[in-house]
Amino acid sequence: MRQFLSHYLPQDLTPCIEGLKALVDYGKPKGVAVILEPRGERLDQLVELIKGSGAYSNPQVGTVEGLRLLYPLARTVQHISDSPRSNLPTAIKLSKELGFKGWFSIETDGGPDAWAGIQKVINALLLSL
Repeated sequence: MRQFLSHYLPQDLTPCIEGLKALVDYGKPKGVAVILEPRGERLDQLVELIKGSGAYSNPQVGTVEGLRLLYPLARTVQHISDSPRSNLPTAIKLSKELGFKGWFSIETDGGPDAWAGIQKVINALLLSL
């Protein structure tokens, strides 16, 4: 499920938390995890939403502050990309410090040679380990 919650969060998060919690509770016995990809300026409220509902986060690698808030809530997936905004060495270091135990997936912008973008991320990751 992909959504852009930071643009539409109400002041009172109770209905959002209750709705997500119902979704989490429904999916859990079926082996389905609810993962939110928080972005935007309202990360503190998004963290409250994730914690209150039992969902997981899928942090964006772009900001150290965001990673510090979201890595502890990330259990399954972490996208890394070849974006100039991604500081992979810092993201990898923080993932270890903050106990991230999930796996990393590679996200590229495609381009004429998608494999070249993937290899670029792999090379950066290897340098970060």
